[in-house]
Amino acid sequence: MTQLTQKSTSAATPAISVVVPHYNRGDIVLRTLQALEDQRLDAPYEVIVVDDCSTDGSWDLIQEFAQSRGEWLQAIRLERNSNASAARNAGLARVRAPLVLFLDADIVTRPDVLAAHLEGHTLRPEENVVLLGVVRFPEDLPLTGLRRLMNPAGQWDGIEPGAELPWWNVFSGHVSMKTAFVRAVGGFDEDLAIFHDIELGKRLHDRGMRLYLADKAVGSHYHDRTLPQIVKFSEAYGRYFAELGSRDDPELYEHVRESWYCETGPRVVAKTMLGAVVGNAAVRPITVPLAALLLDRVPVVGNPLTRLLLFHVGHSAFHRSYRPRGGAA
Repeated sequence: MTQLTQKSTSAATPAISVVVPHYNRGDIVLRTLQALEDQRLDAPYEVIVVDDCSTDGSWDLIQEFAQSRGEWLQAIRLERNSNASAARNAGLARVRAPLVLFLDADIVTRPDVLAAHLEGHTLRPEENVVLLGVVRFPEDLPLTGLRRLMNPAGQWDGIEPGAELPWWNVFSGHVSMKTAFVRAVGGFDEDLAIFHDIELGKRLHDRGMRLYLADKAVGSHYHDRTLPQIVKFSEAYGRYFAELGSRDDPELYEHVRESWYCETGPRVVAKTMLGAVVGNAAVRPITVPLAALLLDRVPVVGNPLTRLLLFHVGHSAFHRSYRPRGGAA
């Protein structure tokens, strides 16, 4: 790994370190970094942004931003394009604080986010405590049909403030933990480009993790995708989920088996049949643009059509790749 910009040379030990993996998000990354600079926190902190060999010119923007700031910011670049897990591990290796916050490059935080994470860990100082930050849809963007379908806000709706959550809710885009705790399990699995956070959550769980919702730590997720991109991503989700379920870990296997990819019963049979009608490769050139159009104009049709598309693509990729080894069939 080549370090091209190093600005964190202060002798003061930061109270919290923020690791920001980055790849080709020149449209939003500077806004993310600016929000981190604007944090209201009466304690030293550092931000480590790790670029995974971006090709959109955003690395130059990050370097320029870092060179004009103080010692709180480091900017490093991987020697070769890897994945977000490798970028997070590279940042973790440079963390100096006892507490680390992993934050995606497209999540713009409110000014009190770092204070909220610090307060939460102060109230729960045990090494095994992990805090999940809240991610909302940006308020400055119109809520289109596609954005409404992919809106992350629902993930946190109905959860009591400070509630304890199951291990598979670790979301690496906005989560904080004790540095020693995550280092003790070896950080993120770099063989996984997707679901690395679920896999990490399982290993942390095996060491006694207690996962809580940090309801006061809120960020906005600027992560728009077109429907064709989401369809392609659903296929990768299915493949990597199959990889998780194939590992020699019965509890991880059970989580995968009980997921929507492995559901059984009449409802799933119907979903599978309908999904095949609208989601197979032969008709996708018609159904994908149709679903994208209907999501805004006739959401009562576009929403279920899109969900069937995504289910079919992910479900098919899962079953093509799934080789159960971790539990009873």
